[in-house]
Amino acid sequence: MDRAIEAYDVLLALLETELALNENNQGQLKDTEALLAIATQNKERGYSDAEHAQGVELELIQALAREARLKVRLQELVSTLEQVTKNAEARLLEGREMVHDLNHTNSILAETVDRNHKKYQTRLKKMEQQMLAMVERHNSQVKTLQQRIATLETPPTNSSENSTNSVAV
Repeated sequence: MDRAIEAYDVLLALLETELALNENNQGQLKDTEALLAIATQNKERGYSDAEHAQGVELELIQALAREARLKVRLQELVSTLEQVTKNAEARLLEGREMVHDLNHTNSILAETVDRNHKKYQTRLKKMEQQMLAMVERHNSQVKTLQQRIATLETPPTNSSENSTNSVAV
């Protein structure tokens, strides 16, 4: 959007410059035509060469004044064009810097995400290993308890019965 506006500004300045140059050319053409018309009228009216020279001199002074005004206007247009170009270049540079900063920030964020993902994966694996160890300990404890229960539930053997009976007698 900004580039379109900048391009439009540059185009507008160029068109204004061309318009000023065309007006200058038209003005010079009109001045020449006016000088020719005055010269023709002066000759027809019978003006003296001195009067004719004064008229031509006056017209030349007016033409020079117009030319000076046009030069000032042309200089203003050139200055405006330079300023628009300078602003466009500054905006372009600013845009490039912003893109560079965004790319840099994006790469930092991507590295951070990768690093955090690796940490998460490491922690997850550690927890899985801890869970497996807990399950193995639990299974081992269950087995031991089952063995104890089994030994407690089995009836005592004969020899132990005899020793208990003999003590009771």
